[in-house]
Amino acid sequence: MRRVHIVRSKGERIEVSFDARGQPLGKKEDELQNWIGVLAREHILVWISNFRSADLAPRKERVWVEVITFFTVEPSFKKQALKSCAESAKNSRYDLYQAFVRDHIDEEIVWQRSEKVVHNYPTISQDDWEKFIEYRRTPEFKRLSEQGSEIRKNSKYGSTGDRDGYRKRDQIHFKKTGKYAERHTRMALVNNRHKEVSNL
Repeated sequence: MRRVHIVRSKGERIEVSFDARGQPLGKKEDELQNWIGVLAREHILVWISNFRSADLAPRKERVWVEVITFFTVEPSFKKQALKSCAESAKNSRYDLYQAFVRDHIDEEIVWQRSEKVVHNYPTISQDDWEKFIEYRRTPEFKRLSEQGSEIRKNSKYGSTGDRDGYRKRDQIHFKKTGKYAERHTRMALVNNRHKEVSNL
């Protein structure tokens, strides 16, 4: 994020290159995605799981404004940027739950933000935190959590949300073959990546 802050201080923008499918490329793509992740944590209410909620409309617009303020991207990238924002917000909620809630979900102490939460997530108020905890104590959340665990356990291709997910593996495939992969091929590309990692 250091580069983004430098650009911000100079009143400039980081220019991002895109491939034929409108996907961002190279190191600047990483900077862009990281920035979107920061914005998701700052602006997306942690207790709202439905990204389509009307309560998030002005916050999503704020995310987009901050994206185009510091990065040169086409207006057509907005949909993808908000999709990345939704995924980042989801991952942030998951990390919060795993690190600070899961092992204490039935204890009273869970209702109070820990010092680490306050320090690492300063935009989460006590009220937001209590709403976050309240939903995660419901039968609905427990049911969905169990379903998610079962899906991940039985997934043939594993997680594709890392830096070598569909998009980057697809770009590598394009450079080698001159064409983009079909969906089933993209899944195989990612699966091969997981095999490579497991053999390290």
